Amino acid sequence: VFVRLGYEGECRAIQEAYLQGRKSDAMAAVTLEMIQDVALIGSVAKIRDELPKWSETVISTLIVGGDIATLREIAALVLG
Repeated sequence: VFVRLGYEGECRAIQEAYLQGRKSDAMAAVTLEMIQDVALIGSVAKIRDELPKWSETVISTLIVGGDIATLREIAALVLG
């Protein structure tokens, strides 16, 4: 998935570090940009701003975490 998103170089570096037993280096090589390209993470306002982009994808399931108030806010955003 990450290679298809344009992170081939990063994937190669992560895999190389991991296979050489440098797991901390492998974890450190995963960028915030990579994470944000595959996950909605942040405040409710940030998720509200990014949600339309995700609705244009083939994703049909969201896994949501947070306190009950946050879960309710996210549910309201997703369900409209």
